[in-house]
Order: sequence, then C-alpha cells, then structure tokens
Amino acid sequence: MPSSRRKKKKRTSTPRIWRIIGSVALLVLIGGIGYSLFTTYHKRHDIEQQKAEFRDSIAKLQHENTNLEKTNKYLSTEGYRERKARKQGNLKAPGETALKLSTSQSEDEFQTTQTNQDLVNKLRESDPYSEVLPDTNPERWWAYFFDRRRFPD
Repeated sequence: MPSSRRKKKKRTSTPRIWRIIGSVALLVLIGGIGYSLFTTYHKRHDIEQQKAEFRDSIAKLQHENTNLEKTNKYLSTEGYRERKARKQGNLKAPGETALKLSTSQSEDEFQTTQTNQDLVNKLRESDPYSEVLPDTNPERWWAYFFDRRRFPD
C-alpha cells in the first residue's frame, strides 16, 4: 500500500493555462459581440433620425406644393388675367367705357410725402435723454452719481 500512495498524479500547469486562455477568449468574444451590438444600435439610431428628417422635409414640401397649386389655380382664373391686363395697359372689355380720373397727387407721391412727414414727426418726438445715454460702464457710473438728469428715476 505504501507504493500506491506514492503514485499520486502530479499537477501540471497546463490545465490552469488553458482556463486562463479560455477566459480571455470568452471576454474577447463577449466584447466583440457587445461592440457589434453597440455599432448596430448607433447606426439604427442615425437611420431613424434621418427618416424623421426626411418625413419633416416631405411634409414641408407637400405643404409648399399645395400652396403652389392654389396659387397656380388662382393665376389661371379669368378674373386674375383681366385685372392684370387692366393694370398693365388700361385695357377694357368689349362693351365697357374706360374713364381716366386724374388727381392732384399720384398715390406714389402721396405715400412718399406721408412717409417723410412720419419721419419728421418721429424726429421731433424723440427723447433727448435717449441720445445722450452713456455707453461705457465708467461713463454710466459717472452719470449715475454726478449727472442725475441723464438717469431719471
């Protein structure tokens, strides 16, 4: 019996190395699968964003298209054509009598003089304090303490 006790197997380091190599290989495999899943998710997310942008642009273009169709229908009506022809050349339809009314001022001259009068009135009504407000911070402090008329309460 003593000889049978001596025949114990010696432990070798090869099974331990294979376990380490297997663990590392398993970690690399899990990492590769995780990376692949992440990139797939990221690409899918980008594609969904592009789809949403395309849907928005399609809706916008369809809205513009309907507006253009309405405008085209309006421009092709007989009433629009008549108005345009009358404005451009003072044309008249058969059986109509054209009258030309003259005024002392044309509409353009009236609008120009009205605009000039509005500008003069605005300049007269402008606040004198708004034109002399200080620009820089030290000037503001100086005006706050020593020139109270520029900073009314």
